[in-house]
Amino acid sequence: MSRIRHRSVLPAALVLAAGCVAQAGIAQTYPTKPVRFIIANSPGGSDDFHGRLMATKFTEIFGQQFVVDNRAGGGGVIGQATVVNAAADGYTILLAGRSITAARYLNASLPFDPLKALTPVGVFANNQQVLVVHPSLKANTVQEFIALARAQPGKVSFGSGGGGGLTYIAPLIFMHMTKTDLLYVPYKNVTQAYADNVSGQVSCSFMSIAPAITQVNAGRLRALGVSGAARSPALPNVPTIAEAGVPGYEAGSWLSILAPAATPRAIIGTLNRAIEKIIAEPEIRERLVKAGSEPVTSSPEAFAKRMADASDQFGRIAKTMGIKPQ
Repeated sequence: MSRIRHRSVLPAALVLAAGCVAQAGIAQTYPTKPVRFIIANSPGGSDDFHGRLMATKFTEIFGQQFVVDNRAGGGGVIGQATVVNAAADGYTILLAGRSITAARYLNASLPFDPLKALTPVGVFANNQQVLVVHPSLKANTVQEFIALARAQPGKVSFGSGGGGGLTYIAPLIFMHMTKTDLLYVPYKNVTQAYADNVSGQVSCSFMSIAPAITQVNAGRLRALGVSGAARSPALPNVPTIAEAGVPGYEAGSWLSILAPAATPRAIIGTLNRAIEKIIAEPEIRERLVKAGSEPVTSSPEAFAKRMADASDQFGRIAKTMGIKPQ
């Protein structure tokens, strides 16, 4: 019996060894031509800044151009679809944040499941939103804000740049956990939503850290709490929403790189190691912090779990709140 087992295992071992050699060969030669780096937003925003920063460093490391290609529209679907439909060879990659994990619960026309059609390469920064209110709102803390919202259901408004982004997802999680009813005011983009929060047309917003700092320091908005699991280095005196009165609240985001689902593991590993090298550079870390981001890295496997957990969390919330894909 031992001879039979030995003979049956040997061909499989040879196949496995051949596969490892092939993977190693791919990793050593990649990339041999320019790589398209898809950003599913317009030029000039936070995603564009972070994507171009990483593209520049990738180009330096690999000696091949990583060309930024802005594919805005459809709440990110146009850019995502570009990568989903591309060859799984590492020559088309995507910049993505947390909102991609909620897409299938919000978009009825989504032609793919992002968590199945895309594979994680790695995360390079954590991002947060900060709950900011117009100074006219009589709330100086998260607890006072909750009390005010409960006393006036459907009256306290928040602005969001569309139903698929974190400026919409973070308030939904907040409402679910605090049993409040905020009035949703949709905008074509976050810039308009932020502007109306500053002018007082809407009561509050969950604003990205970088634009919030300027408005808060100028006294045009009041910061109540940040959405992540830890305080933001850019706003160290602002508590997390969890520590300010909503235990367990966490709606932090991230900036990451994804690739088509069947991309060879060797290429995924090569790109992930490049991310680690880039984020280890003090200058890059400083630039990310100044932009309101926290430099981090993770393995593709750990990041895949983080994405799955975020998707499951929003799925439960969508079911409880009766949110249907539209």
